[in-house]
Amino acid sequence: MTVNESASVSFFCNGTSYYPYESLVPQISWTKLGDSNKVFPSGQKLVLQNVSRHDTGTYVCEAKNGVGLPDTATAVLNVLREYTNLFNDKQ
Repeated sequence: MTVNESASVSFFCNGTSYYPYESLVPQISWTKLGDSNKVFPSGQKLVLQNVSRHDTGTYVCEAKNGVGLPDTATAVLNVLREYTNLFNDKQ
């Protein structure tokens, strides 16, 4: 997904447990690759508000239900930087 700076972005992640574990609700967590300092709330929806170029990157959702290996999916965010005119055309 590509957005302009200051936009809001939403990513969705869905997990389903299959028979015989359909009663186990998957827990969904979010991380950003290469940025272990970022902490995101758990849940199916990740909302990033007022994004900047520092938010550019790959976001990973992980769904796990305690049985077997977790499943993951990724989403890539590109943030276009807004530039201001540093030169005055008037002389």
